[in-house]
Amino acid sequence: MSRAIRRSMFCLMLAVISASAPSLSAQDTKSVTPGPVPPQIASAKKVFVANVPGDIIPASIGGTDRSYNEFYAAMKSSGEYELVSSPADADLVLEISITHTPDEPLLRLVILDLKTRVPLWCFGEPVIQKSHIFGHEKATDAFDDAMFQIVDDLKRLRAAPAH
Repeated sequence: MSRAIRRSMFCLMLAVISASAPSLSAQDTKSVTPGPVPPQIASAKKVFVANVPGDIIPASIGGTDRSYNEFYAAMKSSGEYELVSSPADADLVLEISITHTPDEPLLRLVILDLKTRVPLWCFGEPVIQKSHIFGHEKATDAFDDAMFQIVDDLKRLRAAPAH
């Protein structure tokens, strides 16, 4: 099994576990101490944004490069990291992609340690189209919501206190 397939399966499992975590914590009244955020994430200054092949996005909502283009622009405007044009110049690699689960499309961000290529963290945000009284939300709006959430997830992770 290729490394990319294993990484995709790992992230999908992580997304499923993350989605079920609220229901699990509601059943367990014990407080769980959060695990540590890998120090490479907080200390990174330079990142390379990688456009990982995923599922095809229809041209009507931006095409196959939309997730990369929007994530790159969001990272550039956030000022959280310096964006570099080569992985060799980066402290971390941020892999952005979109895939389809049985329920809905999933926007996925994997944070890789450059030296080991080990995934340090993974986020998955569903691209959910919300129903409205007078119709359905546009697919492009749902994509924008998921992208905003991915960027926010990364900012919150970076700001998390060290353990």
